[in-house]
Amino acid sequence: MLMDILNVTTVTLGEVVYGACCLDDHKAKILGCDFIVHYGHSCLVPNHQSSLPALYIFVTIRFPIGPFLAAFNSKISSSVKSIALMGTIQFIPGLATISRNLSENGIKVVTPQAFPLSPGETLGCTSPRIPLNVTTAIFVSDGTFHLESAMLQNRHVKDFYRYDPYSRSLLRSVYPASEKVKYRHKASINAKHAKMWGIVHGTLGRQGNNRLVGRLEDLFRIKGLKFLKVPLSEITPKLFQLFPQVEAWVQIACPRLSIDWGEEYTARPLLTPFEAFLALNASEASSQKSFDYPMDFYAKRTGPWGNYWNQ
Repeated sequence: MLMDILNVTTVTLGEVVYGACCLDDHKAKILGCDFIVHYGHSCLVPNHQSSLPALYIFVTIRFPIGPFLAAFNSKISSSVKSIALMGTIQFIPGLATISRNLSENGIKVVTPQAFPLSPGETLGCTSPRIPLNVTTAIFVSDGTFHLESAMLQNRHVKDFYRYDPYSRSLLRSVYPASEKVKYRHKASINAKHAKMWGIVHGTLGRQGNNRLVGRLEDLFRIKGLKFLKVPLSEITPKLFQLFPQVEAWVQIACPRLSIDWGEEYTARPLLTPFEAFLALNASEASSQKSFDYPMDFYAKRTGPWGNYWNQ
């Protein structure tokens, strides 16, 4: 259609796209493109930072409010007077309608925000913080990956519920967030004495942030540690078998690879950037209270382990 209407040549990139972090502007530029269209995700990489102008096409899935309210009234205790409301990007427009209806019924609704994301929007690696006085949250999504991010970030929330707009079900969600954080803390401790580090620099879209990689390299040099860097689009267990001399790894691609499957990739610690800063006793990470586990990889308010630190 674009070829006929605008008299332009179009190229369809066949790479895997897991999310907004997979904007493939660099590859499109190499292929000679002047413009890129990215479907279905948030604008995580703003145009002034991408190598090509990018048009983000958001996907909005609308759902009726009636079934949600019926499920809410049957499942949520009448003693709950305040809730946090969150969800995945395609369902975010519906949160405003839910909030308005619940507010009219005397329930205080908090829609937390992690800039630059929309209010309530949650990514698998980036979640807004829910106020400490709110202990019930409802997450609108058709899966649990993004919800788990919210549960890791907000371990003080007693009850998380997930509303699935397709099945119209509201179910209480259970996820071992505290156990996950303890395990990740252990991985950081195990990496503290490593003398040889490996950096996996993700090359799938914009997963690997060059500035973040540079900050880690600077930190290794300051600590007098040896390191090697491996650029890679997909992380597999075979990679780690090729470098037996590496005592600890940090991957700058997707934090959830380490959180969810780190121990399945390698017996060596496979850390997220935050965990690496923690293991290396960087002051910004060490000051986190009670081993707070920030899910803020793409948040504006983050530490040196995040994409938008000092921007």
